[in-house]
Amino acid sequence: YESGAFEQEILPVTIKGRKGKVTVVAKDEEANRKVSNISKLRPAFDRKNGSITAMNASTISDGAAALVLVSSKWLKARQREIDMVSPLCRLLASADAALEPMW
Repeated sequence: YESGAFEQEILPVTIKGRKGKVTVVAKDEEANRKVSNISKLRPAFDRKNGSITAMNASTISDGAAALVLVSSKWLKARQREIDMVSPLCRLLASADAALEPMW
C-alpha cells in the first residue's frame, strides 16, 4: 500500500456534509490501523460497557454499494420490460475472506 501500487484501484469519493463541508476520501484508511491504538478508542455504542470501536468494527459497514446481478438469460427474457438496463460488466469470478482479530 505504501508503495502506491493500489492507487489506480482506489477512486476518490467526494462527500458533501450537512453544513456544506466537502470531504474527499482518496485512500484506504484501514491500511493505517495500528494495534497499539485499540485501547485508546472509546466504544461506539455502549460507552460504559461496550467493546465495539471504530478500529475493531467489521469493515463491512464502512461503505455502501448496490449491484444488480442477473443472468443474461433473465435479462433477455425481460428486455422489453426493462429497456433501460444494459450490462456494464461480466462477472467471471468472486471470492470473500475474513480474519479473526489478532488480539
